[in-house]
Amino acid sequence: MTDTERRHDRSWLTVVETARELGVGESTVRRWIDEGTLPAWRPSKRITRIHRSAISAQQARAARRH
Repeated sequence: MTDTERRHDRSWLTVVETARELGVGESTVRRWIDEGTLPAWRPSKRITRIHRSAISAQQARAARRH
């Protein structure tokens, strides 16, 4: 998949969309990405995308903790 195709694929969400999906703040999502807890694709310095499968995995980890 090319970068252009990936940018238009709705399987990839922004940090804002991911935060909404997980019910957390944007800073939490960014921290998880920085810590390596949440895998992300960074096509440039200002763009970050998270795949829906990574979000599902994060939700599963959170459910196991509660």
